Amino acid sequence: MPEPGILARRATQTIIKQPKNVQHVALAPPPTARADQAPKTTNIKDLPKIRELEKKVNQMEKLGERLSRLDRETKEMIELEFSLVSIHEARESVKMSQSMKRLSWITFIFLPLMFVAVSNAKA
Repeated sequence: MPEPGILARRATQTIIKQPKNVQHVALAPPPTARADQAPKTTNIKDLPKIRELEKKVNQMEKLGERLSRLDRETKEMIELEFSLVSIHEARESVKMSQSMKRLSWITFIFLPLMFVAVSNAKA
C-alpha cells in the first residue's frame, strides 16, 4: 500500500487537473431508488464488507478534509512568500533611493566646481 502522502499528492494533482469533473461529481444529486431496486435485506455474511466500506468512506472523508486543509495552507504559504518578496523589494528600493540621494548631492556640489575649473583652465 502506498504511503498516505503519495495518495494525497496524487489526489491533489487529480483534483487540480480536473476541477470541472470533480465539481460535477460533487454537485450531482444522489441517485434515487427505482421500484426494481428495492432495498434488500442485509445478509450476515455482508456485514464485514459493509463495515469495511464504511471504514473506506470515513478514510476518504478524512482525506478530503486533509486535502482541503493542505490546499488552504498552501495558498496561505504562497501569500506569505509574496509578502516576504514584497518586503525585500521595498527594502532594496529604500537602499537604492538613498544611493541616488547621495549621488545627487555629490553631483550638486562637484558639477558646478568642474565648470568653474574648466572655464579657469581655458582662460
